[in-house]
Amino acid sequence: MKTFFITAALSAFSFISANGQEVARFSDFSIVPSTLTSNGKATAVGFNEKEGIYTANILDDNLKTLKQFNLKTESRVSRYYSEITTVMPSGVEIVSYSAYEFKPDGETLTATDLNSMIQTLSNSIYEEFHGFTDSKGRISCWTSDIASFYYPRLFDEKYLGRYFAIIDGVINVIYVDYNLTFNQSDIDNAQWEYLDGDEAPDTYTETAERFEVYDYDTNIYCDATVPLTQTLFNDDDKWEYVLPQYGQMEKTISDYEPCGENDNGVELRRTIEESQPQTGWAIYNEDGNKIASLESGGYFDNVYKLAGNMYILNYEDGEDVVYKYDPKLTSIEEVSRSKSKASVVKVNGHSFRVDTDGQNVDEAVLVDMAGRKVASSRSMDGESLTINATNMPKGVYNVALKNKGKVAGAQKIIIR
Repeated sequence: MKTFFITAALSAFSFISANGQEVARFSDFSIVPSTLTSNGKATAVGFNEKEGIYTANILDDNLKTLKQFNLKTESRVSRYYSEITTVMPSGVEIVSYSAYEFKPDGETLTATDLNSMIQTLSNSIYEEFHGFTDSKGRISCWTSDIASFYYPRLFDEKYLGRYFAIIDGVINVIYVDYNLTFNQSDIDNAQWEYLDGDEAPDTYTETAERFEVYDYDTNIYCDATVPLTQTLFNDDDKWEYVLPQYGQMEKTISDYEPCGENDNGVELRRTIEESQPQTGWAIYNEDGNKIASLESGGYFDNVYKLAGNMYILNYEDGEDVVYKYDPKLTSIEEVSRSKSKASVVKVNGHSFRVDTDGQNVDEAVLVDMAGRKVASSRSMDGESLTINATNMPKGVYNVALKNKGKVAGAQKIIIR
């Protein structure tokens, strides 16, 4: 969505007269193609903002203001912060096992029972072995020389992260990954404390949305985005524009993550987003009157003219949705919805969830417009991935979806 800001002289557009005097200054500037104006002439439009009032300036052939009117705006309020609490875990669960043949000198070591395994390992480099049977029923042992335990302070060195086991007569080193488990009631009743984040809510002011128009009936393609039109959404000569609509503030809580431990248990951290969800789009004319509205939380992408009809294409949570618009009745109805076969990236504030939907995707990479990798996530369950981009600046990014290192798809997202 396009937000207009006046920040410095470099961000403004200035028009200079023949004698060198500045005659106009705009925070943004656009050309409306002739097919979208009532007089059939391409028209220049300048935009300004002063003390929160946004204006559109319709310019003549000499770039002087013919008409000026105020633009309606929509403000989206959001706040991001973190909370922390301490909860005693109820236990642990095994996430995965990894087994590798133990070859200290490049040779395979064999054993038939616990004593022969300990003897073989003692002849290698280790000592002080402790035998046991692991959760898979294998003859196993561990040594303090290389042993690692999962949260030993809480579980008294109960959960080994690395040990030796006999597999098919061969000594293997075993690595075990664990996750903490918690009673949901303990999480629900925990006293969460503010940790860090926005000291005050951020307000984003948005005005006329830019979009592209494709006129296939006349084979005219508007290759530049336009924020204003005159003959597209209505049959009079009033200028029109599209504006996003937002609902009431909602609170979204991310999954908690362990971030430390103390005498009372494990410290958990979670991210909170308070924001207004987008509820749809509205089309306004220059008088500030609403012409039509569209209940859609997706992106207002393109407008098509085809066979005397007009269609609006939106992108909504992985689906391309086509709406038919009647300029005479100013009515909008959905006519087509095509579900994406690729994995879907769902934006939730500064958190992105990739629903793999059975596709072969094991990694998601967040890339900025300069092509730099700024964040990534790997799939743990084969069904979804989550990228936390809380510290990422606002802007347009690409999410590259990968399978075994190869790109399997991509999707553009916007951090607001």
